Amino acid sequence: MLSDEEWFQMQQCFELFKFKKGDILLDTNAICNFIGFVDIGIIRFFEIKDGNEKVTAFWFPDDFLSNYRSFLSGTKSTHYIEALSDGSYWRLSKEDLWRLFDDYPKIDRLGRKMAEYLYLIVAERLDNLLKQSPEERYKSLINNNSRLLQQVPQYMIASYLGVSAETLSRIRKRIYTK
Repeated sequence: MLSDEEWFQMQQCFELFKFKKGDILLDTNAICNFIGFVDIGIIRFFEIKDGNEKVTAFWFPDDFLSNYRSFLSGTKSTHYIEALSDGSYWRLSKEDLWRLFDDYPKIDRLGRKMAEYLYLIVAERLDNLLKQSPEERYKSLINNNSRLLQQVPQYMIASYLGVSAETLSRIRKRIYTK
């Protein structure tokens, strides 16, 4: 548990950023120097490859938000972060985070636990892409994240699943006619 002082110091470093639907929160070729936590809204993480959008992640309220690879390595982002709705997120700069880690061992430990959690999310996503069929991945979305299916355009869900919009339509038809 963090002490009142540690919580206070951490809260002082967060800044609320508001966004509108369509806003680019991180552009390609920019270095991501923040982590954030979605307060309100829906955000997507994607790249454009061979002229096609490839959606890697969606973030909803209470989700972690960053291009963590760019954040850690200091390299330019190959992905965009785009708002799919109006909303806001709490933002913490890399500089402030490192200072908090240096000054407060408990916050450093919390950061390590957060990094471990993020690793597990990425590892599960990779496992699902490698081991599950597109239909199994779609069923998993239905079971684990039905709000995604209700609030995100189908072509983006298809991209996230790694299939065409037509294939997603066939998958949906098979599932809902059983």
